Amino acid sequence: MNTEEWFASEAQNAWDLERLYTDLAKAKGRALSPTEKLYLRGLLSGHSPAEIAKKCHKSAGGVKVYLSTTVYQYVKFLANKENEKLENWTNIRKWLEGIGYKRSSSDKKNIFKFHKSGNNNTRCQNVNSPSTGETELKHELEKAHLINEQLQKEIDYLKQQVNLLNQMVNMLKSGE
Repeated sequence: MNTEEWFASEAQNAWDLERLYTDLAKAKGRALSPTEKLYLRGLLSGHSPAEIAKKCHKSAGGVKVYLSTTVYQYVKFLANKENEKLENWTNIRKWLEGIGYKRSSSDKKNIFKFHKSGNNNTRCQNVNSPSTGETELKHELEKAHLINEQLQKEIDYLKQQVNLLNQMVNMLKSGE
């Protein structure tokens, strides 16, 4: 079993990974990278950054730095723990479990209500779901909002590029 399969098999059963990836992507502003997903699954499986590094044939320091600047920041934001220091890597698991990403033995579902804070960032609040069907619909709606936000960012970027190209064309025309 390769490293990816090893982490996936351990994390998949206990955590709602797809929903977590979607929500962390929202916190990040774009999709998680394969490395971010791999390291996150390692953490969710209960492995330390040093154990993840060993399994992935990477340096422990490099994995710690990578996690500190990526996954850890997104989880802190999602769990509304931005002012907390990482004293123990197991905090990531505790925080995510606390906001409902860990599957229970009865597989009780939780939904999350996203709202905009004053600085236009998205926050997550845990809300118990009255029904599985409603939960799934709300999750699909959250995904649609995420896709919409990502598309809007791409549109804004393309508009900037068009403006730059128009400026270059005008400069070239004025130089003729």
